[in-house]
Amino acid sequence: MNTFCLWLMVLGAIVFWLPMIADPYMTPRLLLVALGAALLLIQRSDRGTALERPALLMLAAAAVSAVFAQDRLYSIIGSYQFGMDSLLAIVCYCAVLIAASRAGAGVDQVARMIAAASIPVSLYGIFQRFFKDPLLWQDLHGGARVASTQGGPIFLGAVLAIAALCALHLFRKGDRTALAALALALPCLWFTQTRGAMLALGVGAAFIWRPLALAAIPALLLMPRFFSSAGSDLARLEVWKLALRVIEAHPLTGYGNGGFYLAFRRYSNWELADVAGRTYVQSSAHNDVLHVAATMGVLGLAAYVILGYSVIRVAWSHAERRLLLAVLAAYAVLSSFNPVTTSAFVLLALIFGAASSRVLPAAKRRVLPALASLVVAFSVGRLTLADYHYARAAAAKGDPARSAMEFQTAAVLNPWEMFYACRQVDALMRLIPYMPLEQRRSLALAGRQLAVAAVARHPMDSYAHELLGKQILIGHMAGYRDIEPLAALEAFNRAQELAPTFEVLMWRRRNAAQVLGEDDEVEFANWDIEQLTGKNPGRALGGKS
Repeated sequence: MNTFCLWLMVLGAIVFWLPMIADPYMTPRLLLVALGAALLLIQRSDRGTALERPALLMLAAAAVSAVFAQDRLYSIIGSYQFGMDSLLAIVCYCAVLIAASRAGAGVDQVARMIAAASIPVSLYGIFQRFFKDPLLWQDLHGGARVASTQGGPIFLGAVLAIAALCALHLFRKGDRTALAALALALPCLWFTQTRGAMLALGVGAAFIWRPLALAAIPALLLMPRFFSSAGSDLARLEVWKLALRVIEAHPLTGYGNGGFYLAFRRYSNWELADVAGRTYVQSSAHNDVLHVAATMGVLGLAAYVILGYSVIRVAWSHAERRLLLAVLAAYAVLSSFNPVTTSAFVLLALIFGAASSRVLPAAKRRVLPALASLVVAFSVGRLTLADYHYARAAAAKGDPARSAMEFQTAAVLNPWEMFYACRQVDALMRLIPYMPLEQRRSLALAGRQLAVAAVARHPMDSYAHELLGKQILIGHMAGYRDIEPLAALEAFNRAQELAPTFEVLMWRRRNAAQVLGEDDEVEFANWDIEQLTGKNPGRALGGKS
């Protein structure tokens, strides 16, 4: 049973995926992982982990951050954009760590499972590189970078770096399966074209087998993206600066775990827009230390440091020190430049759960952690089903009725997700031309009511206020006179305050102001548009935005 549960968690983290749902959205990755952890925790065992207290301290810091978050819902359940650091996800990581320590498996057994599970993942990635993927409903990455089951090349690179280090460790001990895993992981890692993952493998391999570490350096330099990503690197530097602004504004408990992409919109400035050449949404600080500090504040950063110190102590005193230090070094590199995937966190929790296992005085069931893990599994199952219907709706663009029905189902299953609310309302509005005249007004009113509910749930989300502004105007055009149309302009202005560099909001403000005859507001919006397009450089953001 213990082995089965471990396999369930490993396969859930690495192999399990649903086409078009895992890019780059990682919440479904927790489904089988949480179930496997719950099954292990409910059994009697006389084993525990030396890392339980620091792990629970990290969980407590996440809970405090969620209580004081700018958006509590996203801090608790995560978002469609980024569910890796939600309270739900951190509960799962903690449960995996405790469960792995109770399984009685050694580090080598867990490493062998990870290496074996990486084989089909690598094969799938290599297939994607040379053939059209029949499992995807649309091309996600243009064929230049593979994603396999991880939904994104950065996430796949992180998993393969850890799996390759496990395989290298076992290969050095004469494991033939590990040789196959390593032989497949290395080319697949190359096809991800993820520089951070290649560097992480090289740094980690220095603790196990230095020839591979030395080979990783020229491989990194030969990557086509090594010299052609200056814009991306400059944008990453600006994201780090943005994270520092968030930390300065919210030093104690942060903006809220799971909410960095909201903070990104709010604190994004013209320098980032200039470097990137566009405005966009970034869900991670591209550096774990900055990300934790920005989302969880000083309290979260202190817990993160304590957990890190405790993990290093376990690695240093363990018989398999080389492997443990190797994966820690790889994580240090990965987390310095890119968001670290849910799958990688689960693998690290499994490895260090096994490494930190110790015998306790009595065999016990861990009922509360098991129940918490089951809650995670149930919640993630519901969110995953919502993701599925959302993906089906996006694929049914040519059928407005079917698209609206699928978006409606997704929004019912996950009423807390702003993306779903936006798409649900937009889909309803697209139905208006197909509806009888007597039904159009009621449909417009329903859209406005949904937008009001979205603002109530997510008052710090610019998308919610933008949605409300659009629906006020649509309702006014449909003949409802109970709300002044000027409220639409107020909603657009509030949206721009929360996302100051987003061009679409500038145009919405200007168009609404022109329709309403608000000349001052038109001028303010024009100034901001000129600033963004370079016609009026150096001017501070104008108007009420």
